[in-house]
Amino acid sequence: MPRLLIAAWAALALAAAALLILLLQFWGTRPEYADRFLILLAAIGLAWNSRQAMPPMRPSTWLAVSLALLACMLFPIAGYLQTQATGGRSALLWLDAGTLAIGAASLLLAGGGWPRLRHFAFPLLVPFFALPLPSRILDPLQTQLQEITTTIAAFILPMLNLSVERTGFVLKLAAGDLGVAEACSGVQSLTALTALAAFVAHRKGFGPSRGAILTLIAVPIVVAVNAIRVILSGWIQEYVGREYIRGDWHDALGFALIFVGLACIVGVAAALHRVVSTPPTLAKIEGTNPQIRGVQTTVALLVLVGISLGGVAYYHGSARAQATAESAPLEQIPMQFAGWHGDDQPVPDSISATLGQDRILHRVYENNLGQTVSVWVMYWSSAKLVKGYHHPDVCLGNLGFHVTAKRVEILRPKNSGTIAATAREFHRGERDRQFVLYWTQEGNRIWDAADEVAAQNTSGVEWFAGAFSGRRNRPTGRLVVLVGTDGTSPLAQSETARFCRELAGELYTLCPWATPPNDRQDTAQNEEAGKDKSDHQR
Repeated sequence: MPRLLIAAWAALALAAAALLILLLQFWGTRPEYADRFLILLAAIGLAWNSRQAMPPMRPSTWLAVSLALLACMLFPIAGYLQTQATGGRSALLWLDAGTLAIGAASLLLAGGGWPRLRHFAFPLLVPFFALPLPSRILDPLQTQLQEITTTIAAFILPMLNLSVERTGFVLKLAAGDLGVAEACSGVQSLTALTALAAFVAHRKGFGPSRGAILTLIAVPIVVAVNAIRVILSGWIQEYVGREYIRGDWHDALGFALIFVGLACIVGVAAALHRVVSTPPTLAKIEGTNPQIRGVQTTVALLVLVGISLGGVAYYHGSARAQATAESAPLEQIPMQFAGWHGDDQPVPDSISATLGQDRILHRVYENNLGQTVSVWVMYWSSAKLVKGYHHPDVCLGNLGFHVTAKRVEILRPKNSGTIAATAREFHRGERDRQFVLYWTQEGNRIWDAADEVAAQNTSGVEWFAGAFSGRRNRPTGRLVVLVGTDGTSPLAQSETARFCRELAGELYTLCPWATPPNDRQDTAQNEEAGKDKSDHQR
């Protein structure tokens, strides 16, 4: 192998190590992904065991150079976008992995043509099973799996002489509620068992078509296994005890049913039968060829340049992201003000991965009356960098809450214009009550109802455009403030509104660019705009 080609493979390995660090950070905060490193180890082992099985072959010139050129363009894009995703974006992990795969495919084509790429195709593609699903796919898939699992469990449990009342994704049983949470939706089992199905298909020598069939069959198997898990949890809760469906017992049940799913997949694979095909005869190329050397040199140089540009783009993007994030120092909001005392709360990585924000604050404040409010303040340096639209009606609705009242609450912070905040009352059953007050703003402009409707129709494509649009010196990003409290009594609502008014005053002291203009400021701005227009016309 030419030295330049070896250098390109080494650089590609370093880039893969950087991606592995990002994946380890992601896996480390999500126990359900703790087994994903096994997929990477298996892929590495398969590639290593197959390294001597292929003789030197003639390279696929045009395709190798084309893929190398594409990788050269994608590396700096992927490096830069990664710095703009402080909230975490699983889609970018797919972009990074895809770029690495394209670079590796170009080197394989340059080193041995189509036969070599086909030979290493499975070790090259199987690591994608280790990646988290992008939220655009994960959220609706998770909701659908929750719906299917809850529906099946609500149908089967009465057959086991258990009284069940369903509210959203919560099953009300005699011994207590059994919630089918996002983590129990079966998404993680789906990705794990589809990966196992792919490995089984590979080990049995299935071709692409039968391998795809076996992998797709894993989906209904996962649905059935996950429904069994929820049904067993309900039965155990009623007849054995709630403590046996929590903690280690809960994890052990899920782990055991993974093996049940694997056994089903192996059984289906045996039913598909193995068809042995005769491998094609490969003509070995002896010696060196100047044309082949030229192709390999070109591909290797393109990959090396792309990886180098990716490093430069990452460094440049990191500097810009740090400067932008300093415009919203949310962590400097006081812990104590106006009779309220705060306590920082952890922000689940799943929340950050879903929202993709630049800054986020989560605290619980308590006043002298003993009332507590949960506070979320989120900031995106550009409105186009928001991953998607998220609304308390949806989040609480998934937990079984229903909106029983809504209105606009006018807040008048000190040294600021008014804020038309949205107030919601939520009920679940007879006792659970939630009062939520929130507002969203672009720069210093507070959203109205039309803005919320428009936000629901935005797509994730805008984020990629916004990441490259440049960030202005004067922030015009999106700021979301959400405050919730237990209970909907008049006192709880008035105290929450008072807290939000004081919180807004503290927030705008730290972020003066977000201060809503008062009537005088609006008049002055309009007069200034008219003057500028007249001067321009003259």
